[in-house]
Amino acid sequence: MRPIFNPEREFLQNECGIPLPENSCWMDRLQIIGYTIEQNKVHKHVLGKVTVNGMKISYKSKNNEIKYLTHADLANHYDDRLSQLESDSMNLTRDMSIKYANHNVRICSSEGKDSLVTKHIVRKVLPDTKVLFSNTSLDTAQTYKSIKSDANYEIINPSEGFYQWQARYKYIPTKHHRACCPIFKENAMITHLDKDTPYLFFFGMRNQESATRKDYMDEWQNQSWNTSLWVGVLPIRKWTELDVWLYIIRERLVFNELYRYGYGRVGCIAACPFRTPYEGVIDKNFLPTYWHRWQRILHDDFMENGKWVSLNCTLQEYLDGAWKAGVLRDDPTDEVIVEFATYKGIDVATATKFFNQSCVACGKKLKKDESALNMKYSGRNTTHKYCLKCLAEELKCKTSKLKQDIKDFKQQGCALF
Repeated sequence: MRPIFNPEREFLQNECGIPLPENSCWMDRLQIIGYTIEQNKVHKHVLGKVTVNGMKISYKSKNNEIKYLTHADLANHYDDRLSQLESDSMNLTRDMSIKYANHNVRICSSEGKDSLVTKHIVRKVLPDTKVLFSNTSLDTAQTYKSIKSDANYEIINPSEGFYQWQARYKYIPTKHHRACCPIFKENAMITHLDKDTPYLFFFGMRNQESATRKDYMDEWQNQSWNTSLWVGVLPIRKWTELDVWLYIIRERLVFNELYRYGYGRVGCIAACPFRTPYEGVIDKNFLPTYWHRWQRILHDDFMENGKWVSLNCTLQEYLDGAWKAGVLRDDPTDEVIVEFATYKGIDVATATKFFNQSCVACGKKLKKDESALNMKYSGRNTTHKYCLKCLAEELKCKTSKLKQDIKDFKQQGCALF
């Protein structure tokens, strides 16, 4: 749940012709929401729903003519609740600073909305608290501008930027396996700070954010820290996302400009697999340089690794988001097979033999090059295929020899590879 600000409102109007009122609408999981007050009770209304198909969006409107509360009016209505939340969070901050009086106090920030509120509240109690920011190198100019507006910051820079690291390892993060957060945020902080020095960290994590965080308590420790001297505190863990935004509006806090474009979160633009399809459209429109760079990386990865076969998807499907979640479908469509055949310069019948093939010895799904090597050795019509390990056993040779054969066949320009 987040407010829709003018840049996003104008974007939606240009893309879909949505006539949205200014400073009155909210986005809640692609539903556009408005609020009214009737008999001193707040009522939520759905104005319509945004749909994302590929890199295009559409909108289904309910043609509501109701006059909705402005963002500021809604914040004023919840003033008592916001004041109580603020008081509870400040008391927790004060209690923890007393309990851990000998610890060095830091606020850990991503420059997002939750970090902003946490920073504001902690500094009401501990005015000179320094902020730690882990620079993932995937942040934007808007985020760096936000950092530089505060002089009391300590920036943790990685030894190697994300794009350099990605190029070295040819790594594409997915929802099932990603290394970017541990490497460029957690590990960077662990490496930067002395584990024998006691620290009291304030984080903006909230219970409502995810199933993983719903059971977090006021005090929290990251198992990766490998030290008992570091303590984390979550002063706004009980707040909802709506609470956070209403508080920001009430306090008139200066927030990261990315939220004005329609982002739900501000870290790791374009390359984060947990970015929504809608944010992909936002990337393309508001941050095209970042979007095009990541699209080029995805394009090269797909082509070089022949991911038609491993993911059962087309190149465009991969670029539009299939890279985030692994295998797109159980069986390839005709379009996938034809596109792969065209790229490889082979006939469709031969191309089909690359898909959903398993080792006859161990049952392991074959990779593209393994399937190609079997056809190279036994003919394109073979139905008896082995994985690299089992093929080496069958041929009584080392897998290193087969790997070298694959390299040689590629250098010779064999269409199968």
